[in-house]
Amino acid sequence: MDVITVILALAGALVIIAAGAYFLFGREHAPFTFDIGGAAPRASGGADTSVEKTLSGRLVGLGAAVAAVFATLIGRLWSMQLVSSDEYAHLAERNRTRTVSILAPRGRILDRNGEELVTNRSSLTVVADADVVYDDFEVQLLANLLGMPALAVRRKIRDTSEGAQSMRSVAVDVSRRTVAFIGAHPECFSGVDVEQRTQRRYPHGSLAAHVLGYTGAVTAEQLEAAEQAEAGSVSYRSGDTVGQAGVEYQYESVLQGIRGEQKVFVDAGGNVLSHETSVEPKSGSDVILTID
Repeated sequence: MDVITVILALAGALVIIAAGAYFLFGREHAPFTFDIGGAAPRASGGADTSVEKTLSGRLVGLGAAVAAVFATLIGRLWSMQLVSSDEYAHLAERNRTRTVSILAPRGRILDRNGEELVTNRSSLTVVADADVVYDDFEVQLLANLLGMPALAVRRKIRDTSEGAQSMRSVAVDVSRRTVAFIGAHPECFSGVDVEQRTQRRYPHGSLAAHVLGYTGAVTAEQLEAAEQAEAGSVSYRSGDTVGQAGVEYQYESVLQGIRGEQKVFVDAGGNVLSHETSVEPKSGSDVILTID
């Protein structure tokens, strides 16, 4: 219903109210009034405190109040449609779009000769859409395929640390056989996909582990410190992987890449309908140490 239809409906209601008021009170200024009980006519003019006069006065006040309410509604509709239309259009656009973050690979750590001490490796990761958690059959089938309890699969899917509209990571480093089975049975895994992500790799095992350190999920203290840091510093989100000790921690601002973003369109329930433009993630810079 557009604004013109609403205004016409309100105007029609006002006309009906005015007509009713006329038929109820239009004869008040006649030279004579009659009692409802059929008594003799009496001249108009003096103070009339009869029940009919009191009732008519109240009805007039009620009609004025109703007219004021309708006038307020018309004014509000005019304000929403004409004055604040741009603001509401912007809010509607925000409600139907979401930004999904794309994790960036961390930089490598090299020795003085360029030998890789810490690098990245590809990892086949099973991801699932948020709606999969409501499909008991699909959850159980996925749990059987991955060798995980169904409760653990649900917990992974409910994790929103990577974003409300992002695919949730269920299992990493899955076998090619698992990938092939999911690809061969799309009707059973409608909300499940396999993505190629990166994991930290240590070519020399535990060599210099006390120097290189390790990575882990960002902590609440690190999130709070990043929020209070000055503009231009590395920003984190819940679920990010950051350095927790050693070189990984000391050179976090260098090794941490710049995450990418993808704009998606969603429906009223938050389900992704389509994708739009995306910004590719930028890998972190390499760090060259003086050790051999």
